[in-house]
Amino acid sequence: MLHNMYRGSVQELAWWIQLAVAGLLAWLLVREHERVRRFVLVGAFLAAILQVVVGRSYWFHRYEVYAMIFTVLVAATALVEQIKQLDKPRLWRGLLAAGLLGVGAPYAMALWETPAAAGNVFEQQYQMHRFVADYYRRTVAVNDLGLVSYRRPAGVYVLDLFGLASPEAAHEKHKNAGWMDEITNRHRTGLAIIYPDWYEEGAPDDWKPLGTMCITGDLVSVSRRCVVFYSTAEGNTEELQRQMGEFTRTLPNSVKMTLGRDASGEKP
Repeated sequence: MLHNMYRGSVQELAWWIQLAVAGLLAWLLVREHERVRRFVLVGAFLAAILQVVVGRSYWFHRYEVYAMIFTVLVAATALVEQIKQLDKPRLWRGLLAAGLLGVGAPYAMALWETPAAAGNVFEQQYQMHRFVADYYRRTVAVNDLGLVSYRRPAGVYVLDLFGLASPEAAHEKHKNAGWMDEITNRHRTGLAIIYPDWYEEGAPDDWKPLGTMCITGDLVSVSRRCVVFYSTAEGNTEELQRQMGEFTRTLPNSVKMTLGRDASGEKP
């Protein structure tokens, strides 16, 4: 719990830092008289404001770091020019260096957690990919596209229920059980690998849970600890159960599979 609270505070801090950088760029823009430099400052200011207003913070920093690096470097470069005109420039340069370290502080956690984050992807998304590519080898429905679609066998279609890669899912506002049944039937999708709680009513009643695959270590970079494999109304349940049994024996020790039911609400 404390770890999640800390992560949430890091997310909020990153947003406030970007807002502060936007304010600093506005101040530098007012003081700058050279036309070329003003154009650069305007671009950086707009990038900072857009990131604050419509961008996302944290998510392992993948959607914010581009703006943070660009805007902070532009602001720091402009500040160096301003410092040259002040008394005790060495002191101000030292304060600027300290400020840059402070701006980078929220990202120290990501640097520390990168190996564990990569491990999460291996333990969940890569194992999902292995099942589809090495055992099932047919159309599959998922809500976390990632590695499942990467280097999949020829002819295997990945239906993205979240909507990132499937426009028909992206346009659907009410992703209830009836809609999930209808769209998987339309695409003749026999297997679904999803987080059930992402949907209004969970999985449809006629989907049979084949197993729940859970990460047993720290959760860093994936949305949920557990993902559930379902045989849909189009699926061959007996064949899928056999494949799941074979697949389960190949899982790494850090992954727990509970066969035959949805155990996503239980502690692994």
